[in-house]
Amino acid sequence: MLLAALVAAAAVARAQNPPPEFAIDAQDADMALTLFSDQSRLQILFDYNAVQGGRRARSADGARGRAR
Repeated sequence: MLLAALVAAAAVARAQNPPPEFAIDAQDADMALTLFSDQSRLQILFDYNAVQGGRRARSADGARGRAR
């Protein structure tokens, strides 16, 4: 019963909050991941040293992060 109530509450909350819009230009991966974290309203943990220095991320825009 409690699980059903929690699932219902989560569904209502999701319906009230539209998906985040993404506007992230192609750039170094460390900055792209930081912007993605900010725009998605999620905490993302990554090894900064592993992604900096030449690793590039493609751009993403829209509600579902369509790559351009």
